[in-house]
Amino acid sequence: MAREAISRFFSEVIKDRDLKASLDLLAGEDLVAAAVQAGARLNCAFSAEEFRDVMRAAAVRKAGGELSEQQLESVAGGRKAGGGQQEYLVIKMNDVIITSVTPG
Repeated sequence: MAREAISRFFSEVIKDRDLKASLDLLAGEDLVAAAVQAGARLNCAFSAEEFRDVMRAAAVRKAGGELSEQQLESVAGGRKAGGGQQEYLVIKMNDVIITSVTPG
């Protein structure tokens, strides 16, 4: 039932350019909350967890079960998804000494 509601929701998003543009600016929990609210307004009710599950499954299918180099860079570099990329976490280390390595 939730998958059907989310599928209908995405169909509506494609038709509504303003809604799509506003959702494209969001990421993470902001996107989830906005999608749930917009879904309710469009009579496509689903929960935040149901939306997260569908999005995770789509990401795994798209990536073939592995993260792409771009996805890894985005996570490792601390960049927000979407347009107008801004770094919000940068860790620079100099003179690092590795004291142990654990295989596995």
